[in-house]
Amino acid sequence: MAVFVPEGRDIYRPPRWNILFLAPLGAKERHISLLWSEAVQLGNVSINISPLCGEGSIYVEDFGNTTLAHRLRDQDQTDRKEKRVAMATQTQIATEPKSDAVVEQKIQKLKELYADAPELGKAALENGLANIKQELAAISTTAGKQSAGRVGARQGKVSELTAILKITKDGAKRLRGLLEIMEGNFKGADVVGTLHDMRFVFLDNDTKLLFATAYDGEWDAYIDDFVTKIPTSMDLVFCNLEGWPGIHDPNIKDWLVKHQITADAWYVASPNLTVAETRRLERVGKALDEFLDKISA
Repeated sequence: MAVFVPEGRDIYRPPRWNILFLAPLGAKERHISLLWSEAVQLGNVSINISPLCGEGSIYVEDFGNTTLAHRLRDQDQTDRKEKRVAMATQTQIATEPKSDAVVEQKIQKLKELYADAPELGKAALENGLANIKQELAAISTTAGKQSAGRVGARQGKVSELTAILKITKDGAKRLRGLLEIMEGNFKGADVVGTLHDMRFVFLDNDTKLLFATAYDGEWDAYIDDFVTKIPTSMDLVFCNLEGWPGIHDPNIKDWLVKHQITADAWYVASPNLTVAETRRLERVGKALDEFLDKISA
């Protein structure tokens, strides 16, 4: 068996893999250079692409008369089974009970809070007590909400920015027009590299704007990315807001802090995946799916 990594990685195209196929001891070695799309030509060779080693590693083995497609299916089923077992173990660990006394205290507090709630709310609390107890018991196993730095909340590697800003007299018309022309999508923000999402919501008859984003890392570094990577876009959008000093103004961070509101509660499905890691997994997953489709055809 041999392990190899790709040469000349390029995020815009699949990498080319240099594979040295090691036949049984004493037999002649064979060298194969291929792209993902050419892998189907390998015949009775099993290739397992693992995203655990950077962009992936290739493991090459001779399986005699066993077909490549069957071997890959078997490996895929084994990997899926191992993943299910690992997830079940993690779930069990995550739901190990916290101190029963602490959980019961919180349940009692909830009952007190909802004592004068509408009947619908009281019924919801009663019907959901079992799930609520389970969630409260699991809280101690997670990091919970943390600080993103100067302002804002963070879960794992992902942070949030939420701000409510006053719009200038004619700013709403310009900003709405800009968003419509862009069809509501600022694809150019990809250059920031750490931005998960960005939302613009008009409030109070177009007199205020809710601006919210999710991003990787610390607050200061994130604002620095705005300043250095998309300064023109920032001024184009935010010039329509009262008091906007300009993205290059030395007091820009103080201005943003003044208007930002830290989220009281926030949910992140994958708090430990950055934008770069998510995109890498998407590329590897897509390439592997295409590879499996070709060898199964």
